Amino acid sequence: MPRALHDVHHLLRALLVTAMCVTVVACGGESSTKPASGSISSITLSPQTLTLGVGSSVALDVALLDAEGQPTSPRTIFWSSSDVTIARVSASGLVTALAPGAAQISATAEGKSAVANVAVAPTAVTSVQLSSVELRLTTGQRVQLSASARDASGAALSGRVVTWTVGDASIAVVDSTGAVTALAPGGTTVTATSEGRTATAAVFVTSVPVATVALTPSSTSIVEGQTTQLRAETRSSSGAVLSGRTITWASSNASVASVSSSGLVTGVSTGTTIITASSEGRSGSASVTITARPVNAIVVSPSQLSLIAGQMVALTVQVTDAQGNLLSGRPVTYRSESVGVASVSTGGTVTAVAPGTTSITVTSEGRSASVSVVVSAVPIASIRVSPSLATLTVGEDTALIATPLDASGAALAGRAIAWSSGSPSVATVSTTGVVTAVGVGSVIILAQAEGRTGSATITVNAPPIASVTVAPSTVSVDVGGTVDLAATVRDATGATVFGRAVLWSSSAPSVATVSSTGRVTAVSAGVSTITGTVDGKSGTAQITVSPTPIGTVTVAPTSSTLAIGGTVDFVATVRDVNGVVVTGRTITWTSSATAVATVSSTGRVTAASAGTSTITATVDGKSGTAQITVTPTPVGTVTVAPTSSSLAIGGTVDLVATVRDVNGAVVAGRSITWTSSATAVATVSSTGRVTAASAGTSTITATVDGKSGTAQITVTPTPVGTVTVAPTSSSLAIGGTVDLVATVRDVNGAVVAGRSITWTSSATTVATVSSTGRVTAASAGTSTITATVDGRSGTAQITVTPTPVGTVTVAATSSTLAIGGTADLVATVRDVNGVVVTGRTITWTSSATAVATVSSTGRVTAASAGTSTITATVDGRSGTAQITVTPTPIGTVTVAPASSTLDVGGTVDLVATVRDVNGAVVTGRTITWSSSAVAVAAVSSAGRVTALLPGTATVTASVDGKSGTAQVVVSTPVVQTVGRVTVSPSSATIKSTGPSNRTVQLDAVVYADSASGGSVLTNALVVWSSSAPLIASVSPTGVVTALSEGTATITATSGPKGGTSAITVVRR
Repeated sequence: MPRALHDVHHLLRALLVTAMCVTVVACGGESSTKPASGSISSITLSPQTLTLGVGSSVALDVALLDAEGQPTSPRTIFWSSSDVTIARVSASGLVTALAPGAAQISATAEGKSAVANVAVAPTAVTSVQLSSVELRLTTGQRVQLSASARDASGAALSGRVVTWTVGDASIAVVDSTGAVTALAPGGTTVTATSEGRTATAAVFVTSVPVATVALTPSSTSIVEGQTTQLRAETRSSSGAVLSGRTITWASSNASVASVSSSGLVTGVSTGTTIITASSEGRSGSASVTITARPVNAIVVSPSQLSLIAGQMVALTVQVTDAQGNLLSGRPVTYRSESVGVASVSTGGTVTAVAPGTTSITVTSEGRSASVSVVVSAVPIASIRVSPSLATLTVGEDTALIATPLDASGAALAGRAIAWSSGSPSVATVSTTGVVTAVGVGSVIILAQAEGRTGSATITVNAPPIASVTVAPSTVSVDVGGTVDLAATVRDATGATVFGRAVLWSSSAPSVATVSSTGRVTAVSAGVSTITGTVDGKSGTAQITVSPTPIGTVTVAPTSSTLAIGGTVDFVATVRDVNGVVVTGRTITWTSSATAVATVSSTGRVTAASAGTSTITATVDGKSGTAQITVTPTPVGTVTVAPTSSSLAIGGTVDLVATVRDVNGAVVAGRSITWTSSATAVATVSSTGRVTAASAGTSTITATVDGKSGTAQITVTPTPVGTVTVAPTSSSLAIGGTVDLVATVRDVNGAVVAGRSITWTSSATTVATVSSTGRVTAASAGTSTITATVDGRSGTAQITVTPTPVGTVTVAATSSTLAIGGTADLVATVRDVNGVVVTGRTITWTSSATAVATVSSTGRVTAASAGTSTITATVDGRSGTAQITVTPTPIGTVTVAPASSTLDVGGTVDLVATVRDVNGAVVTGRTITWSSSAVAVAAVSSAGRVTALLPGTATVTASVDGKSGTAQVVVSTPVVQTVGRVTVSPSSATIKSTGPSNRTVQLDAVVYADSASGGSVLTNALVVWSSSAPLIASVSPTGVVTALSEGTATITATSGPKGGTSAITVVRR
């Protein structure tokens, strides 16, 4: 309702309450009294919820109702506020808002109460006031704005949130505090907002004026035709760099150097000019000096010469700059490294003087090139050898003379002659041509020089034989032995003659034989004369053969066992001192104990009585032996009495064994061995006394010489009374063990041993127990271990506690893997005591799954090159292993093409294909190229081969230790002189502007002179140049590009000759 109406209503209500004499209590216990007319059932307040601004007030209406909902007579009402700092209530129920927040107003009468919820809102912002409504800034400047939130009365409101925004952030930006920063020239607005209310300031940004312009570099020097980039930097009066300013460039002398709108200076002609850069009325300058184009390279044709002494060849020289443009009028000098081999004139004519090698150096302005020169002598046409025929006797010599001749037949002096023999076994020849007769026959002697050959035929005759002697002249040999005889042949002068065939013979081949080489072999005892014969002349040697001495006698078998009356045949083997078996010798047999065994003259042994005897075979004082053992009569049967007995534990019985031989006769004095089949049931002494040990049955056996008899023993047990287990309880860590002991007592309380004990566990997952009572802890928990004997039991309680994990270590079968490879990792888990723990769950992870993955079992699989840390985790403890994955090894490298033939200066691009060990193509590997002969052919890092000199080179591509090769052959250039050069088209018109027709391709054809056949020279070097490079430039391949209007002559030069094309450049 309107504020005035509300106040009137409040006044009337107050007067009414006064008239009714109601006293109200509020804000801590004030009250007023209404006349009582009945009991109160409920109280209501209106409104029950209200929202107020700070400082405003509202009166609450209260109604007191009886049980029928009818108003009751007035009562005393108590008013209170839950938070008097937010809202207070008067004794009349007037609520006043003090501070933002929420409070509850309560009205209470006669134990009944009602509550109204009051929300107090802050004073509303009605306007925002800025510290400035207009800002004029220069780029980069920063100004702080402030904003104040105000209420309807214009009073400032503190603590209100203000947000800042800018209209165009490319011109200026504002931060959260209202600081405005100018960025670029222009206009924008900055707005401050608080609780929906805004205020705006206009912002105008202008550029910082240019104060200075500085050029870098301030001075420079370039070669005509080259370019250099100047940089202009604008700065403010404070020295700050100003970017984005417009720069105007100018040259003080455009005929010396021009400058582009970006500051790129192009050298036009030699001289000095000033380049000026201007911006906003300010300028800076740099001095640029243009120098003449220096000589960059010298091209000499041909690059190598092969001449015959006296021959002359003129060299062609071209001087070029760094862009390959021909430079004319430059001074050229020539120098020979060895004028004794070849000289060179001031005009470049090379004259071959004498055989050898040298180089001609061509120099211009500090640059040089060289030409290799090889001078050969006048070639040999033929070689004359004298005498051409000769006859010699073995041992004689003669001198031959070889004369080299040229094509006209004239003798050539000073040439090296190589002598050789067609058959050195007949005659040899020295380096000076002296021939020496060695053996009978005919031979051709060759004289060779520079690929030419002359010859002479030599016949060698044998000298006559005068005597033959055989050595040694007398020899003594054992049967089977050998000896080598030598025959010496001499001529009439007593000189030894070699190479003659010797005929050998024996006078008694049954005693000694002789081979064709003079080797004598002794056959049997006796004497034989060995004769060596050559050309009817003979020599002899006397051979005496002796029998071979006995070396050893062996008897087989070396030992034998016989029963009395038995026989065995022994064999004696006789060998000489060389180990060869000897037959026909007399053997004497003897026995060391004839009462035990006798031996016949043939070696048959007969057993006589029990015992041992040594049998000996003797030949020529040498002997061998064998051992004979004679055994008594065999046992037939063994019987045991009594055959069966029943005993109580601890009882005994004496058994008796009766031994009979194979004939049934009782045998005394034999050793009897007693055994029990179950010693745990019953034992037996060496005399046959049986003692009962435990319940069960056992077979007692008496054995004599492999024959046996038995008796059956039955032992009855004593009943078990109790079974006790010690210790009665134990606590173990997982993996720990304890040995339990079960004590068995019979019904009399006596300890009983040897009974079978059955061990069981009530919880085998917690603890297991072995058949011996050893308990092993398996997992945390409790288990009852029971020992049972014949239905009686005893128990022990086992408590198992888990052992904390102390460490986890990881071991790798391989720490380095190729991509796709695997390695099994093993994690060893140890508890805090260092004991290995099994059965724990291991979690495997990889730090870099893109490099290597790991399975739940620890198997690592390499995925890509790199490193990864594999971690095994158990109960919060971890161990790691480092895995390095290497690229797949290279298997092969192939180079294509595999072979190439190039002319000097030619190129070919080689391609290397790399495959791994599985044959898959591998990319991205570094390929290293190399040439086996860099002087013949060079190869770039990209595989481009450039032919330099004639010859052969192997180009190798290597990757990770593997390589492939290609063969490059550089052919020898034919030395031809350039006769003329033609250029097509001979003229052309192109445009200096527009998207098309700005270039034209010129083609040059080089022809040899008439003396060289006048043919086209396909590999001739062509150098292109332009008479006006600022109007039209030309590339090293003949592409002409229009630059500005005008005319230019394009020249193609090869050697001393050139051809031209007239180029006209017009606007579009």
